Amino acid sequence: MAEIKKDAPKPTSSASGDERHWFIAFFPVIVVFVLLALGARLNQETIFGDKLQDPPTDALSTKKDILNMYEWIGPGELFESQRIINTDKVIVRNTPAGGIVGKQKKLITGVLRGEPVEAFNTVWWRVDYPEAPDGWVNVEQISSKVKTVRAINIVPIVYGFYKPIGYTLLFVLLIFFVYFKFKLKKEEKIAKKKKTLKDELYQEKSVPLSVRIEQKPDVQEVSGFQTEEIVPIQVLEQQNRWKHIQDLIKSYNANDWRQAIIEADIILEEMLDKMQYEGLTIGDKLKKVEKSDFVTLDRAWSAHRVRNQIAHDGSSFKLHRELAEKTIKDYEMVFREFYYI
Repeated sequence: MAEIKKDAPKPTSSASGDERHWFIAFFPVIVVFVLLALGARLNQETIFGDKLQDPPTDALSTKKDILNMYEWIGPGELFESQRIINTDKVIVRNTPAGGIVGKQKKLITGVLRGEPVEAFNTVWWRVDYPEAPDGWVNVEQISSKVKTVRAINIVPIVYGFYKPIGYTLLFVLLIFFVYFKFKLKKEEKIAKKKKTLKDELYQEKSVPLSVRIEQKPDVQEVSGFQTEEIVPIQVLEQQNRWKHIQDLIKSYNANDWRQAIIEADIILEEMLDKMQYEGLTIGDKLKKVEKSDFVTLDRAWSAHRVRNQIAHDGSSFKLHRELAEKTIKDYEMVFREFYYI
């Protein structure tokens, strides 16, 4: 087994890192939802499109709505003959705080007549509208800033266009967030496996070489592998095993290529065992691997199939150099993914 790369990056699975990733993924969802909620509130409706309340029937009410953008403007400077505009649906009365004679629509303009009158802690102005009814209205529902009121009325119009787009975007972002969380969990899982594998390998290095030699067989017989002698498994130190395989693949002897592939497959099985994938054969263990946990899974399958052809077909399997080098490269990519060499 080759030496683990000392400069290999450590998996990031800390709680703070997870929270940061979670926030980054969820932040666009929050932004879109806040924009939808704020736009709905400025348009005097809920995020579901329902009106917050019906037009007021009690014009004597002095209750303020800080999210009503027209209240930010205020009534402005009011005097006789001043042109005004309704900032809401207005209830028109026959006298200050008197009987209701009708209503005027929002954004309708009119002209002030006479002087203001205070009644029931509310200031009233008599307004002459282009069309009836005319009469006394609450000062809180009119403004002399006609151009400003008309300008900010663009907000409900923009919200009307943005609303369907916003809800579609919100749905897409939520789907993306769920997918991101799923992928993040997968990455955390494989990061933990890699860390466990690295820790075990470091611990294994502290075991004396003599003990490791006693735990390994002297030779490995390969069923169906017709060659002049049984392929020996050299009991090498951990850092020399992969170098030995590389030396074999550089040989001009096809039997050395076969041996290199077989020994690489043995390392693959050791790695799968350390990652706690259970099964009687390497194939059984690879079947239990999730593709999201094992980026080089296809390479592992490809290399293992070549090893099986060598083992089962023996010398009748024509192994050419290009395939041998590709197979060893596949093993190398698998081992490097998990810092096993």
